[in-house]
Amino acid sequence: MVSGSSHSAQAKQESWYWGFDLGWAKPSYGSSISTVVDSLSSSAASRTSLGGSLGFYWPISTGETVIGFASTAIVDSFDFKPITLSFNQTLLGFSAIHTFGQEPGVGFFVRGDAGLATVSVGVSGSSMQLTAQSNTGFGFLGGAGYGIALSDSTRLLFETRYTYMKAEDFNSSAISICVGPLF
Repeated sequence: MVSGSSHSAQAKQESWYWGFDLGWAKPSYGSSISTVVDSLSSSAASRTSLGGSLGFYWPISTGETVIGFASTAIVDSFDFKPITLSFNQTLLGFSAIHTFGQEPGVGFFVRGDAGLATVSVGVSGSSMQLTAQSNTGFGFLGGAGYGIALSDSTRLLFETRYTYMKAEDFNSSAISICVGPLF
C-alpha cells in the first residue's frame, strides 16, 4: 500500500510476455556421475549451484494461460582455485504457465515445460578451457509459485520447480527456488 492509498498495482494483459529468473538449485545425478559429484562435494572445493530460465510467452483465449518457449539451465560448479569444474544442464522447449486469477503472472500459478536437453561438463583454469557436451536428449520441468504485480506491465514471480533431464547415459534432476520478473 502506498501512503494511505487503498489502490494496489494492477497488471494489464499484454499481447506477449518475456521473463527471466535466477535462484538456488539443488541438483542430483544418476549413478553414472553421482559418485564423482559426491567425491567433489566432500573435497575442499567450494560449490555453487544455480538455476535460471529465460522465456517468451503469448496469452491464449482467456488470458490466464500463456504458452511459448523457454530455456532453463542448472549450473553446478566446483571451484578448486585456480581450476573450476562445471556441470551444465540445459532444457530448451515448449513452456506453459497457468495463473489461477484474472491476469497472467498475478497470483498462484503452475508451470510446465518439455523439450530438448543437453548436458555439458567444463574444466577451466589459468589459460586452459575444456568442454564436453552430450548429444541432445529429453527433459521436463514442473513448477508452482506466486506472482505479484509491481506495475501495469511488470510482475515479480517466485517459483519452486523440479527439473529432470536425460541426455545419452547422463540423467539429472534438480529442485530450484527462483525469483524473476515477467514483463
